[in-house]
Amino acid sequence: MQIRTLRMLIVDDSEDWRELLKSIFEERTDLAISEAISGEDAVKRIKAEDYDLVLLDMRMPSGTEGLDALLEIKKVKPQTHVMMISAYGDIHKAVEAMKRGALDFVTKEADFKDVITFKVNEFIQTTHLAADRELLIHAKYEDARRFKDARKKGKALEDLLAALFASVEGFIQIDRNVNTATEEIDIVFRNESRNPSWQKESEIILVECKNWSSQRIGKNEFVLFKEKIENRYGRCKLGFLVCTTDFTEMIEREMLRSSKTDLLVVPINGDDLRQLVESKNRSQLLRSFVDRALLV
Repeated sequence: MQIRTLRMLIVDDSEDWRELLKSIFEERTDLAISEAISGEDAVKRIKAEDYDLVLLDMRMPSGTEGLDALLEIKKVKPQTHVMMISAYGDIHKAVEAMKRGALDFVTKEADFKDVITFKVNEFIQTTHLAADRELLIHAKYEDARRFKDARKKGKALEDLLAALFASVEGFIQIDRNVNTATEEIDIVFRNESRNPSWQKESEIILVECKNWSSQRIGKNEFVLFKEKIENRYGRCKLGFLVCTTDFTEMIEREMLRSSKTDLLVVPINGDDLRQLVESKNRSQLLRSFVDRALLV
């Protein structure tokens, strides 16, 4: 099996600490390690190259401090993960670092080697799992487009949507292909997001898949899906109606009729689905689809 190599940048004005961190990870075949001696140096390197993880010292007296460097890194490369390191267990600094987008905060205490090794290993494992999920997403998207058999096409689309929505932080799949006495629900997610915009939404989110290739999705499908949302004891207020083609004009009329209730059906057509597959920030893109539905 091919080993994926991740790029890690160590940023510390102390040569001793840089050497210590390098010694911890230098035997790893899944990490390529670089180093920077200041916040300015780190930002310059990150502008020129891509890194998966940055270990960034909180206090660097000569030049830009860690928190300021963190802010600049997130402006330049928002998807770069930054783990803050500090000799001081300052809870206020840790909170501020997390607010500015830090992945984690590790103090230079007696068990530092064990803790930083665990945290980096955890990051590598999570990154590899995410990469595997992206491969699955693209493969299932091609299957959903390629298959002619309705059953295979439908299964591929459900697998695709399950992986797409699970890639949004805090969206936890809790059930799939649920058959009640009167209806079938494709995918059920529990919303545990820490993102303030998603926290405002309901506890349960439904996803409905329509794999039709010969006709557009219309009023009847919209109404039936809306009823499924209504039937969830008030725990569900949001659902995504997804198709591989497009919707009829009647969908917009039905959305206007529903606009006085607190339920929202968000239509996602074939073009939207392609954008979701290709997106680097699916949470933000999904949020834009919700906002678009609100403004119909």
